[in-house]
Amino acid sequence: MLGLAGAGGGSPSHQSSSKLGEFRLDRSGFLLAIDETGARMLGFASAAACLAASRGEVFATDPALGAAVASLDGPTRLVADCRGASGWRRCQLYARGGDPEVAALFAPLPLPMDEEEPPRAPSLADERLAARLAAREAELRHAADRLALDDAALRRSEARLQESEARFRHMADALPQIIWTALPGGEVDYVNSRGAEYAGVPAEQGLENGWLEFVHPEDRSRIWSDWNVATISGETLDSEYRLRRFDGVYRWQLVRALPLRNAQGVVVRWFGTSTDVEDQRLAQKVMQEEDRRKNDFLAVLSHELRNPLTPIQNAASLLRRVEAGSPDFDRALTILERQLRLMVRLIDDLLDVSRITHGKVILKKERIDLVAVVRSLLDDRRESLEADKLVLEVALPQEPLWVKADFSRATQAVGNLLDNAQKYTSGGGVVRVEVRAEGGEAVVIVKDSGAGLSPAALERIFAPFVQVGVPAAGRRGGLGLGLSLVKSLAELHGGSVQAHSEGVGRGSVFAFRMPLTASPAAAGPSPQPTFDPTAESPELRESRRILVVEDNADAARSLQLMLELDGHQVEVVSSGEEGLTRARTMQPDVVLSDVGLPGISGYALARALRADPVVGAHLVAITGYGQVEDREKALRSGFEHHLTKPFDHHLLYQLLAELRPRSVDAPLRSP
Repeated sequence: MLGLAGAGGGSPSHQSSSKLGEFRLDRSGFLLAIDETGARMLGFASAAACLAASRGEVFATDPALGAAVASLDGPTRLVADCRGASGWRRCQLYARGGDPEVAALFAPLPLPMDEEEPPRAPSLADERLAARLAAREAELRHAADRLALDDAALRRSEARLQESEARFRHMADALPQIIWTALPGGEVDYVNSRGAEYAGVPAEQGLENGWLEFVHPEDRSRIWSDWNVATISGETLDSEYRLRRFDGVYRWQLVRALPLRNAQGVVVRWFGTSTDVEDQRLAQKVMQEEDRRKNDFLAVLSHELRNPLTPIQNAASLLRRVEAGSPDFDRALTILERQLRLMVRLIDDLLDVSRITHGKVILKKERIDLVAVVRSLLDDRRESLEADKLVLEVALPQEPLWVKADFSRATQAVGNLLDNAQKYTSGGGVVRVEVRAEGGEAVVIVKDSGAGLSPAALERIFAPFVQVGVPAAGRRGGLGLGLSLVKSLAELHGGSVQAHSEGVGRGSVFAFRMPLTASPAAAGPSPQPTFDPTAESPELRESRRILVVEDNADAARSLQLMLELDGHQVEVVSSGEEGLTRARTMQPDVVLSDVGLPGISGYALARALRADPVVGAHLVAITGYGQVEDREKALRSGFEHHLTKPFDHHLLYQLLAELRPRSVDAPLRSP
């Protein structure tokens, strides 16, 4: 066995009668080569005989020596047992480590040692070995220096990489989307913390493994196929799927993944995001539904506006062919008036929806008896219901039910409910109207035996432009705005409206509710403004000088004819400039002016007339602009009254009758 006797720096002293043997070992201690001198020192006839006998082993497999040989990186002295021809011999070794070999000079002990003076090379081979060892040592030192530099650079690169990765993770965790990366083959190796939060799994567990379990069962095969196609083709992944949230709700995700390629174009990693698009999809669905309803509404609007135009056109043709005052003449006039009222109502409904939507409805609330409102409405509608062969049942309380409401708007809301019942109930059916007090509210219930409503229809029955089912035979369709207006008006009064139906074909029930208020001190309902267009009065026949400023020739001429038939002196001009000039010469009592005029506007005309001391006329705006701000703008410009086209001409007659000459009026405020 080889024993490690000692170690240290140094070299053998020179002896003239002795030579040193030389051999080379690998880093495990196996013999690679030996010179002839060394072989003879160990008792072998030749180096070849030594190598054959030792089978590569020079030293015994002593672990201590193996460790020493493996660690050699400079000059070292060892005492070791070497394999000889006749057994083991203890030898002194002078070794210098190299890579991957160790070169050694040795001599059998005893060998005189001189620690101060190194021996001369015993032979030319020794000198060559020393030179090789020195050169090898220089190479190793240079390589070690390079390795040290490379190692430092590697450590710096690793530090930068770790810092960059930390920044990436921090940024990824700050984003609202699920951020993930995958290996070239598609295996997900990173998901940010948002993914774990979304799925409700511990952060240390993450979604890297088993993410497919959170995908909706109906979407799994599709998204897995899309992902496989992307990883095989190297193309961008762009798809949508539903992902289960921590509360068990599946929400739609937009997933996108881009491949990262190296200089050779090979995919080395995938970067992907999953963005929650559930709200966007719902909004898109709502928009599509709104778009569909808009198109349906436009189709219905076109139909409903064309419907009255046909009888109007027919009646106008009839008036040209029949004698004035004949029964046919009167019937034609009746048709004209009825169809015009229908068109006005359609337009008013549209304007009401716009006003309510933009919060521009002004309610003139007062204490009214809702029972009286319903009773008056039923008196007006009874004839129409009977004409449609409907049975009207009424249950009204004897005592008034007081509410604080706008009289005309309350009448409009209840009237729309009655219209709806009449529209969808066939002849022979029943319409029942009931009014009662219930829990601090006045309730108007309109029940019919008509078409009824499905559960799905009940959910959207109060939406604008929605029409459910087909009206009964002979009934007018409408724009689908009536019930929407009922709901809006109820809410504006602090009330509500509900719909109920047992199903299609089983009728409907609508309940309109308004808060009750204290009864007034005096009994009876508040007086409501009324106007009887057939009533004769001296004021209606009093002649006025009237200037009409209107650029629509037909509108101006027809208005002139009607006013002249009533005994007024009327002149017509078509522009603001003409109106200003004519007013100064004509000195009219009243100026009826449109506001959308060529040249200067009606507003500018009113300001000019009001500032002119020569003109003392009353100013009345007649316009198609009927919003609250339009009325206010007209009054600020100097108009005293504002009539929205088309207006009830009896209202104009009454207004003209009430106006007094400006000479006896109180001075008007400056605009």
